[in-house]
This record gives sequence, C-alpha cells and structure tokens, in this order.
Amino acid sequence: MQFNTAIFYDIENLIGGYNASSATILSQLSLIQIDELIKQKEIGKVSVQRAYADWSISRLGQLKSDMVELGIVPVQLFGFGKGITRNTADIHLAIDAIEVALTKPDITTFVIISGDGGFSYLASKLHEYGKRVIGVGYVRHVNKTLEAVTDEFIWLAEPKGLEDSGTSNGNGSKTNGELVASNGNSSKTNSEILSIPCHNELTQSHVIAYAKKYKPTRDISLNSAKSVSQEIIDFFITDPDLYDKLNNVGVNVSVFMELIKYRLVGFQLKTIGYEKSIDFIKGVVKRSELKIVLKGTSDYRLAMKNHNPIGYKEVENDTMDEHTVENYRQILLNNTPSFRQFDRKIIIKVCDYMCRYKSRFQNLSMNELTLKLCKKLDCDVLEIVKAVTTLISGDCFKFEENNKIVQNLSFKTSNTLQALELLENAMKVKINNSLQEVNDDILKAVLN
Repeated sequence: MQFNTAIFYDIENLIGGYNASSATILSQLSLIQIDELIKQKEIGKVSVQRAYADWSISRLGQLKSDMVELGIVPVQLFGFGKGITRNTADIHLAIDAIEVALTKPDITTFVIISGDGGFSYLASKLHEYGKRVIGVGYVRHVNKTLEAVTDEFIWLAEPKGLEDSGTSNGNGSKTNGELVASNGNSSKTNSEILSIPCHNELTQSHVIAYAKKYKPTRDISLNSAKSVSQEIIDFFITDPDLYDKLNNVGVNVSVFMELIKYRLVGFQLKTIGYEKSIDFIKGVVKRSELKIVLKGTSDYRLAMKNHNPIGYKEVENDTMDEHTVENYRQILLNNTPSFRQFDRKIIIKVCDYMCRYKSRFQNLSMNELTLKLCKKLDCDVLEIVKAVTTLISGDCFKFEENNKIVQNLSFKTSNTLQALELLENAMKVKINNSLQEVNDDILKAVLN
C-alpha cells in the first residue's frame, strides 16, 4: 500500500478558537478517534500529518500524547500583531497543502480537518491537480459549500461547549437540527453512526420512518444510486405529509441528497460522473412523477409534475447522456486510481522514451523518475507528472520491495503499444465500475 495520504488538522477550528470554552472542548477531543474514522475510508498510508495552532497555549498540551502516537507534526502559528491573527491557520494550512500537491505527486488523497468554508477553494484547487479531498468536521459547524465540494465528508460528534450557531445551507437559512440514526444496532460505536440533518421540509418523524424502512448500504454504483433514488421518490409520494408538500410548497432538493448520502455510505457524485447534484437529480426524476422547479438562482425544489409552487418556474430537464467524453474524463479524474493525463501525444512521448531507455527507469522514486523525464523531454513539468501518474494508474509500472518509506517504481512495459493497451484497459475497468458499461468509441476519444 502506497504512502499517498496527507492529513491537515485545523486545531483552531476543532476547539472553537482560543476562548474559555475551548478547554471544555479539548477535554472531549481525541485525535486518535479522528484518525480511526479517517482510516475507515479507502486511503493509503499517511505520508504527511500536520496540525496548526498556537502551541504556546499551555492547555493544548492535552493533545501531545495523541500527536506523538500518530506522528503529527505541530505547526506553530504566529500573528502579524498581538496574538494570533484571524485566519492565520487557514492561510498557512492552504499554502502547505498546495505545496505538498505540487512537490509530492505520489500524494493523491488530502484530508482537511476543519469546517471552515474558506477551504472550499482549496478543495477545488486540489481537484484541479487530480487529488481526492476528504473533509472532517462537526455536523452543525461545517460550511455547506465546503461539504459540497469535497469528495467525501466525515462527521464528528458535536462536543459540549461548542457554540451552537447553526450552519448555512447556502441561501442564508439555517438547518433546524439533526437526528442521529444508527443502522439498527444500538451497540455501534460513534464511527458507525450516520446522521441526517433535518430541514424544514423533513421532520424527525420523517427521518425515523425512512431510516426504519431503508438501511445504509455500501454499494455506491450508478445502478445503486438510481435504484435508491427511486426508493426516495416513492417515499416522498407515499408519505401523506411530504406528498402534500410536493403539491404545495415543494421539497428542497438538498433533502433528497441527504437521504441519498444516508443510504449510500461513502456516496460521491463525481464517482458516477456528475459534477452537480442538480444534474444528477434531473436524471433520476426525468421519468418519475416529480419535476424540478426553481425560484431565483439557487432555490431548487421537487414538486409533482402537475403542480408549480407559487413563485417557482419549471426547470427544463436537459439531462445529458452519461456516455460522453466529458463525463468519462470526470470519472477517470476522480478518486483512485486517478487518470490525469488525456493528451495522447504526451503519453506516447513519455512511453517512447522510457521504452527506449528502459534500464534507466528501474527502481526509481517518483521524483527521480519525473526529473529524468523533465531533463530529456520538451514538455511542461506538470504534464509529465500527470502522464507518469496516469501510467502508474494504468498498471504500467511495478512497485519495488524495499525498506524505504516510499516504494520505488520500475517501468515494466516493452513497447508503447503495450503501455497504451494497459492504460486503456485500466480506464475501461474504472468507467465500467461506475456506469456498468463502456462505449469504446468514446473511451478512445478521451485520449485525444
């Protein structure tokens, strides 16, 4: 298993700042428990772990044993005036994360432990570099934009003493609270508990009824997502109160997505080829009894097809075909294995050179391999890095057994044609896992 994960702890955010209540929160905070939750996700080994705070504050010493056990490096924050400047942790953490993304291409998973909405831009930027981003935070204190742009989110139990100010749902309103619903076994640990926030349209009784009827599953394929979506539509229509809302004020689309995430543990839109939740919902309601309506620019709701809530207009259902070059590329980019290079000319140039001088590309670290290629090939450094990581995902390299922390690589294909075949087959497997079928012509068009 590769050392491919970096974890960044925003300690200021975890403890609610440096006010008096932080001592109460610190007494409940366990970095070891957070680490256990993270490792339940499909990540590799952790290569980088950093925690950002003003470590001169004596009460933070309570975290020392956890940090030593986990190997977390403390990063001392200094303000530009008296005390710690607001957002110092955010700026320092973001700069370090981008530096790791640019200088350590073998790190493909970034875990951001914070609920601060400022990190939503960082997550988006990491996606541009083909990285997977996992967020970690408290349910009531995570910015909705940050939650939306991360690939996955791990929810932490709300500590006593953290001010309950609610979280914005993106249009200025606040969530009404949450119901914590277990998967049917009262002996489950906190890490196995699932929570569904309750919006105005969905009361706790609705959530309880849904959770009793449908249990969580780990099948997050496109077929499963479509099947569960139909279950949710049926639930909306058969519940008398929700059916009444569908015929009057409508039901916010975010409710639909929250139930999807409850049912499909680890569900991510990008793994099934969608960038936005509204595009996914358009597809699943297209042949149902529901439609999507809109007020303003962002207030999307579900309503019965024969009804328009007052002030809302029907949204044209222009659902795109799942089998497109753009959709295939999104699937290939997201999560592991990640295929980042789609320029066939660059891939061929890199493969040709490594095949010609195969002995030079044996038992090298990722950095050594990349540097050798950069010195000889007239290509942008980032394009070469993308090509190498794509070929690694395509099983064109073997990992050497050694005593080093990071495994070395050896190019294993005899010719460029063989490398391209391996690459296309690996791409086909990933797309098939997501869509259950592959259009060979579109796949060939992906590598232009």
